[in-house]
Amino acid sequence: MDINAAYAHHGHMSSSGLHGGCSIFACIVGVLVFVVIILLIIWLYKQIKPPQTMPHNIESLDILKKRFAKGEISKQEFEDMQDIIKKN
Repeated sequence: MDINAAYAHHGHMSSSGLHGGCSIFACIVGVLVFVVIILLIIWLYKQIKPPQTMPHNIESLDILKKRFAKGEISKQEFEDMQDIIKKN
């Protein structure tokens, strides 16, 4: 029996899975492959993108200034820590 006769006889190609749909397993695998590809693209983007160190340094300097203003550290400690932060 050729493919056209099988289609006409059964109304669809049920045994071969060619009836326009997909089995639940095939759909799940397809979705998982899609998700893995998207996650891989996101991971690669994060690896390629240069790290942003400037905001971290600004935040660190702000914290240091607040500690100095509160009297938690001395002027010498403030200056030493400020030099360390600016070098990074």
